[in-house]
Amino acid sequence: MKIITRALSVAALGAGLLTAAPPGPALADADGEVIPSVAAPGESVIFSIECEDTTATSATLFGAALGLSARIPMTQTRTDGTFEAAVNVPSGTMPGDYELSMECSDGSST
Repeated sequence: MKIITRALSVAALGAGLLTAAPPGPALADADGEVIPSVAAPGESVIFSIECEDTTATSATLFGAALGLSARIPMTQTRTDGTFEAAVNVPSGTMPGDYELSMECSDGSST
């Protein structure tokens, strides 16, 4: 099993690089993705998760690390346990690394 934590790096000039942190120990296996791979404050970013159990009924993006709502409900995009949430990188986001995670109703997470 693997865990992929999505990290947002915001550079001093306002450009940000979205990257995956190195895999670590996992509670449950879910695949996550961040689109686009580069973002600046004020730009929209899509977080996507494919839950381990295709019958998962919901998913949550935890956005507090980036100054967003602590729990952001994700929208089901397909009937195979895939969910997405689009967020705007806050305009006042300071340079640095920000880790956001996602969790499915089946307990799988990134």
